[in-house]
Amino acid sequence: TAPKKCIGTNTVDCMRSGAVFGTAAMIDGLIDRMEQELGEKCKVVATGGLAGSIVSCCTHEIVCDDDLLLKGLWYLYEKNK
Repeated sequence: TAPKKCIGTNTVDCMRSGAVFGTAAMIDGLIDRMEQELGEKCKVVATGGLAGSIVSCCTHEIVCDDDLLLKGLWYLYEKNK
């Protein structure tokens, strides 16, 4: 889960805060650069078990789909039956 505050009061909270907020800032920064390079807004989809914890700390609009890989595999399975 995302920390309640950016500035922690002990080692564990500081490490957790750095990992979560640092990753969220990195994602936001990459989106900013891509949108600047492309000259338009990007649709961003986050996947994976911890994606929701990180996406909730991002400033950009990001769709979170924990099951995207499974949906894609199911689609391929159904298509190739």
